[in-house]
Amino acid sequence: MAVGLSIKFDDKALRKALEEAPKLAKRSAVYAINRTAQQAQTASVRRLSAATRIPVRVIRGRTRLVRANFRTLSARLVALTAGVPVDTNASRGLKKGGISAAGVRFPHAFRATMRNGKELVMERRVVGGQRVPRLPIERVKIPLEPEATAIFTQEVTRLATTAMPALFERDFRFRLQRGR
Repeated sequence: MAVGLSIKFDDKALRKALEEAPKLAKRSAVYAINRTAQQAQTASVRRLSAATRIPVRVIRGRTRLVRANFRTLSARLVALTAGVPVDTNASRGLKKGGISAAGVRFPHAFRATMRNGKELVMERRVVGGQRVPRLPIERVKIPLEPEATAIFTQEVTRLATTAMPALFERDFRFRLQRGR
């Protein structure tokens, strides 16, 4: 998922200031866009972590922020929503078999030791409603897709409409006072 931020100004005095000092305005715009994108990333990761009970550090590692610069006045926030492998989280075995992690039960999951000595949480593939007797096995993942897309979109739009104009205005006034 990639979400882009854009700036929209409605104030006439602000437009006039943009015409008078375009270089300062561009610097302030880049600052406001990058700061807003950073805030959106933090808020989105925290909300998704609370919703899925996956640690913040795991979700944060699956996001990337492409910052704005003078040529491209837009920032991109990219989040991988394919699913988080269960073995990256703290998981525990269940009495009747299976594994539980992040508040989700996987009744047919088991721990398998790979050739390199790593222990992964795997599950036999289901074909036609029946589990395959032995092989192939697949890594168990906690799905993120519907929640991640909704949360990231909400946070980006919320902060782009509320925080970004205020950040821009404050930084632009500061730069005008200092002259750089």
